[in-house]
Amino acid sequence: MPGIIEVENKSKRFLEIPGVIGYVVVSNEDGTMISAGGKIPNAIDETVAFIGSASDVITTTLQTGTLDYVVASGDRNLLLVVLDKYFIGCVYNGEPEHIKTEILDLLKEGDKTGDPKILRLFKAKAYQLNLILEEFSRDIGIKVWETFISQVISAMDTEKKFQSLIKVSDGKIIPIGAINLTAEDVNKFMKVLIDAVVKHGVKKFGSEEAKKRVHNVIEKLGAAKKKVKNG
Repeated sequence: MPGIIEVENKSKRFLEIPGVIGYVVVSNEDGTMISAGGKIPNAIDETVAFIGSASDVITTTLQTGTLDYVVASGDRNLLLVVLDKYFIGCVYNGEPEHIKTEILDLLKEGDKTGDPKILRLFKAKAYQLNLILEEFSRDIGIKVWETFISQVISAMDTEKKFQSLIKVSDGKIIPIGAINLTAEDVNKFMKVLIDAVVKHGVKKFGSEEAKKRVHNVIEKLGAAKKKVKNG
């Protein structure tokens, strides 16, 4: 498992895991909070440190072997992942075993950040596409679009440059890195993807309705830029 600093950096991506509402990472040595994010109750770091320490005592006393995660149910569902140097607590909805696996897989990943400027470009383009998906999913739901997007990405990413750098979750395109990508790669890939979504929207809603929804996106982008400019 990675060290404390790497976990602190990667923990921000726990919120990308479907079902994770909030998280906290604490040291299992002194209960110090290392990182936190999302919607979490007060003093969750103390709760996670207490349950994590108690799990060590229980397994030692009962000789049940090592616990790799603990689930606590109440007003909120809490998943505690027990690791060598830290405890990870997640407030969640969904299947805890799946979430635990996703967390461990994320921590095992190598650094995919790449050039920060390219990653920012990638995220900006993804934001535009996500606004279009939000508009096009009105009245028909997002699942149709998730399936379509996944199919298009699979078909167009013939060189497998983006396969491990992009995630489709909850109706959104989530860039998770930009390693080995250039600005040209990102612009070309996202243009083809956006064009494919718009064309599919025309087929579903007709030209006029699709244009209205795209116009709504353009207005949202313009308002966002104006807000940033005015501070």
